[in-house]
Amino acid sequence: MWPFPNRVRNRCYQFNRRRYSLAEVQVSQGNFPLIHGLVRDETWQFKTNRARIDYTVANFAKTELGFGFALHPLFKNAQSLKVPAKYVMESDKDLLPTGKLFKANLNQLTPVKELNLDHVFTGLTGNQQINFNNGIRLTIKTSPDFTHCVVYTGEKEKFTCVESQTCSTDAHNLDSQGFIKEAHLIRVKPGGVHHGWLKYQIS
Repeated sequence: MWPFPNRVRNRCYQFNRRRYSLAEVQVSQGNFPLIHGLVRDETWQFKTNRARIDYTVANFAKTELGFGFALHPLFKNAQSLKVPAKYVMESDKDLLPTGKLFKANLNQLTPVKELNLDHVFTGLTGNQQINFNNGIRLTIKTSPDFTHCVVYTGEKEKFTCVESQTCSTDAHNLDSQGFIKEAHLIRVKPGGVHHGWLKYQIS
């Protein structure tokens, strides 16, 4: 998901005091890009017990670029999970972060059936882990720029999501409101380049 992982408030955002409207943005599978960004829907297949995904963002413009990057995998038959993190972000009725932080409680393996989440975790302190009903364990490792993780268990009978993100949901707007650290919007100067990576390990 790029350049704005997950939801964007009111289909618009601000960056460096400039307002950008997304009201007329079209994507190939309908006109609702604002829940998962503009780059999405790629099929991945594991041929080994591990996969590494590298990404690079280059700024060819004459102005600063602000962005976030994320992956949104859907996992079936997840039994338990843990997301070692210091904080969980408060969300409003539209499931958008307010900027307030509370103590997180997913530092230990927790049965998915006990969870009802669509929340952003931050202050990550370790690797995410998912255990499946068939005994397989998936460990997610990332480069340091991945500071947030969204956990979704609202349709646990169908799938569970553990989404590694370099920023908060609605990061541009949070950043413009002064929640700089909470948003963790990545900035790239003109001519600059940013790299990051994720690893999925099956055991």
